[in-house]
Amino acid sequence: MSLEKSGLNKHDKVKKVKLREKFETQIIIIILLTAVITACSVFGLMSNQNKRNLMQLLTTRAEIVLAYIEPFTTAESFSRFNTPQDVDDPLYQTIQGQFDHIRQVARLKYLYTIKQNEAGEFVYHIHGQQRDAPDFCYPGQAVEKQLSSKVETAFTGKQVLAEWIEGNLVFSPFYDAQGAIIGVVGIEYDVNTIHFLDKSGFIYSIMAVLSIIVLLSAVFSVVFKGIVRPFHKKLAYTDGLTGLNNRTAFELDKKRLEKNLKNYLPLSMLMFDLNTLKEVNDTLGHIKGDLYITTAAEWINTFFTPLGTCYRIGGDEFCVIITGVAPEKVKTLLEQDFAEMVDQNRWLIRDEQKGYFAIAYGMAVFDPGCHKNLHELFMLADERMYATKRRMKAAAPNGTSQDITNETVVKES
Repeated sequence: MSLEKSGLNKHDKVKKVKLREKFETQIIIIILLTAVITACSVFGLMSNQNKRNLMQLLTTRAEIVLAYIEPFTTAESFSRFNTPQDVDDPLYQTIQGQFDHIRQVARLKYLYTIKQNEAGEFVYHIHGQQRDAPDFCYPGQAVEKQLSSKVETAFTGKQVLAEWIEGNLVFSPFYDAQGAIIGVVGIEYDVNTIHFLDKSGFIYSIMAVLSIIVLLSAVFSVVFKGIVRPFHKKLAYTDGLTGLNNRTAFELDKKRLEKNLKNYLPLSMLMFDLNTLKEVNDTLGHIKGDLYITTAAEWINTFFTPLGTCYRIGGDEFCVIITGVAPEKVKTLLEQDFAEMVDQNRWLIRDEQKGYFAIAYGMAVFDPGCHKNLHELFMLADERMYATKRRMKAAAPNGTSQDITNETVVKES
């Protein structure tokens, strides 16, 4: 009995697996059919649109050709050229030469004019082929019967676009100076040109179908880039240790500001250098050195970010660009408030009398009469910062920088 139950259970499991596989197969088929139907629908729509675009293109080209032949195809010629002997008329040869030239440049199979003779028949007027061409039509030669109905429609003032034996043709009415229709201009396109355009349309349709197939992937890609790219951009322009803008951001911002510098004046640039970073690294280790850098960055950021943009442009060098703020206000903030903060906390990383904060700074204000660009301003601020650094070192006991702050140097200078 147990074996029988076991066999039934096994049978049920197999049945469930088959049902699941059948269901999954049906879902796949539905998805594939949906994709195929969608693709075919899109392809059909695109093909129809390409066909309409092709017809519009042929019509537009015909209008351009018509505009070229109008200036030298005179109303007089329609009454002047009536028989095959008129091909020797110098005026005919001049106009026919122009027709042949335009036909070749526009890559047309035929370019000709048709008129109605005294008997009411449609006959050729000027034919833009060489006279020795086997399909050249002489003045007065009857138009093919298959074309008569289309020519007759064109004589009513309508443009006719139709398929012909070896391509497509366009018949456009030709008017005299008084606005009366005196003839019809016939333009026939070579079948190879039409096939090329049709092939191009087919390729575009296939590309459109493929585009729809990958549309979902593209959407996900755009969303992904919208989330990740800003993060990568921020990462590329941010200093990893301090969180301030890095040297790349600094150089880009300089170029951006220089494009319209007058709109950002007054512009002040501040340079900072950590005097004792090497001493801290050598005596207390790089962990304390990093603490020195991050603490200085935090102070610079706290004091100057409300006014401008802060950058870490080197290992122990920082810069701040401030626009639209009075230089006097910036100078007060730098030489009083910031210097006091540094002075009060200079022993923050002190360890057995080794290492402390000593930050040299320099400030320069852009003067259009003196500075050509922001690089010159940067060099001036940097020069003043190093001048302060040298004075701080010279004023320190035993040639070191200990216990000497910017505030002391400022007062002495």
